[in-house]
Amino acid sequence: MGNCRQWSLMLVVVVMEMVDLACDWFFFSQLHQTDDEYVTQNIHLKWLVLAFGVVGIFSFIFEIMNLGFEVFSDRGPCLYADTVSTVTTWVEDVPQICLALTVAIHQRSLIHWIQFVKAAWALMELIVRGVGQCLYCCVISERHSKKLNYCVAVFKFIAQVVILGCTIAVLVHLLK
Repeated sequence: MGNCRQWSLMLVVVVMEMVDLACDWFFFSQLHQTDDEYVTQNIHLKWLVLAFGVVGIFSFIFEIMNLGFEVFSDRGPCLYADTVSTVTTWVEDVPQICLALTVAIHQRSLIHWIQFVKAAWALMELIVRGVGQCLYCCVISERHSKKLNYCVAVFKFIAQVVILGCTIAVLVHLLK
């Protein structure tokens, strides 16, 4: 059935991913409704945000199912949770924040307050995922190869640095 630690882990991951997904979709809806000149002239931005929102839904479903198998079943996960999280970060989170940065750099005025929420949430998620990655790599992982743990952790760290840089740039452009 699972112990308190397992349920807490699942709850934290589900909440983090759901908030991230909600921010992505709300950002798309606001981008779709805006009459900002840059966005209307570059219609492909809306469709890229939509595409990565869809990728986010599929990655959310897979990540939660995989983590559920890892945490609650005896047969284990399809893939290790840190590997799935790293791939998800590179495939969905990095492109989303890069698109948000592109919009923030070129917009004439604030499109919607969701831009601040999205950037702030990215910072919060970085902190939680960074701590989680360290714990997983050093304590929780059942991999036989510690070198692979560290390799995955380095790729995740690089993605987090990219997200951190883009998030800070988004906030700087929104606040000017």
